Amino acid sequence: MFKRFSPDEVSTSTNVKSSVQRKIRESVLELNPPKLVSYIDTVLPRTAGAGKGNTDILSQYKVMGSHTTLYTRGPDAIPVFFQHRDGPIMPSLKLCHKFPRDIFTHVMVDGGAVPYILGGANIMCPGLTNTCGSLSPGQPELPSPKDADSEEEVDGFPAEYLPKGQPVVIYAEGKEFALAVGTMKMSADNIRT
Repeated sequence: MFKRFSPDEVSTSTNVKSSVQRKIRESVLELNPPKLVSYIDTVLPRTAGAGKGNTDILSQYKVMGSHTTLYTRGPDAIPVFFQHRDGPIMPSLKLCHKFPRDIFTHVMVDGGAVPYILGGANIMCPGLTNTCGSLSPGQPELPSPKDADSEEEVDGFPAEYLPKGQPVVIYAEGKEFALAVGTMKMSADNIRT
């Protein structure tokens, strides 16, 4: 979880070059569902670079102590993505709340887990596998990847859907907005078994 940080804790603040922006776009598109393609120009415009009169600039802030890089957009420095150390680039909650839930890779937890998650607890397997939780919200329950060849797709998902380390947006049963962003510590196959 993020702790608040002051401008004194920011070690560098720079505008992101267009070549780096392309790599960020590729990384975000690779780690999320194909539906994101239709929204990517809104999420991360191609023109978000330092140009004459352009106010929609993508900036990068490195926060000392937490080894976090925060990517912001526009003159108001609205956070859009963040990256911890060399981990995956993940969307900020502020960004997730502005777009439909199915454009980012996401999971749904049981409503009973909400107070604990907001208090900083990790999400446990039962919160994802009981009747209200889901590792594939909006989809029929995925067959086990063990039933498919490792190169094939299963119902439109890669055979190893949600591998360990995959960034996910976490929604709660009955809630409209995302409540957290994180990475999978176990693969979906291990959670289901």
